[in-house]
Order: sequence, then structure tokens, then C-alpha cells
Amino acid sequence: MPTANQEPLFEKPLIDIDRRDRAKAFRLVAFQAVMAVAIALMGLLAQPQIAIALLVGGAIGTAGGAWLAFVAFRPSGVRPAKEILTSFYIGEIGKILIVMIFFVLAFRQIVFLRESRNALMMFFGFFINQLAIVVAPLLVNRAA
Repeated sequence: MPTANQEPLFEKPLIDIDRRDRAKAFRLVAFQAVMAVAIALMGLLAQPQIAIALLVGGAIGTAGGAWLAFVAFRPSGVRPAKEILTSFYIGEIGKILIVMIFFVLAFRQIVFLRESRNALMMFFGFFINQLAIVVAPLLVNRAA
């Protein structure tokens, strides 16, 4: 029986994050990176600048996804659900900040990305990269 200063255990749901969960998250990040390179290689058929723009967009998405996976799945083991949710929120906020900062840096440092066509290709690369996060689990579940 809990004392007056302790909360009962049943009010704090516990969730177990094991190494397999972390490995799945990093496999998704690896899939994002593969998709970024694949899209860039396809862009190389059109023009080198398009390929670079696609690769930069994909790399920005992959960097954000890697940060989220690292922060959200860093501590493993049984933890209170609230603590896990907090780590996901921190990871998502960091991901958004990383993406914003990297887009600003890309526009400042890579001059040809300021052209509308190349900027569009960079955002398209980012979009495809984000779509990979949604599609990958569907492909895995369908194959299983």
C-alpha cells in the first residue's frame, strides 16, 4: 500500500522500449537515407543541379529523422509513459528546428538553390524523404 507521499503504481503506466524498437527506428532512418540517394541518382539523369537539390532535401529530412530516433529511443528499458512521451516531444521539436536551420543554411550556402526550379526539387526531395517514413512500415507489414 502506498504511503501518503507516494502515488500508486497503477496511475503511472510503464512502457518497455527495448533494443529492437531502437533498431527499427534507425532502420527507418537508413531507409530515408537510401531513398534520398536513390532520388538524387534519378535526378542525375536530368541535370547535376537537380540531383544535388534532391539530395540536399533528402539529407535534411534524414538528419531530422536521425535526431528524433536518437532522442526518442535513447534510453531503453521500462520507463513511465509520460517520460517516453516527453522524449518524443523533445525529439520532434529538435527535428523541426534541425530541418528549419538546415533549409536556411542550404539556401544561404548553395546559390543555385535560390532558383525556383532547384528550390522546388529540394523540397520535393524532402517530401519524398518524409513519405518514405510512411511507406516503409506499410511495405514491411505487407511482406510479413
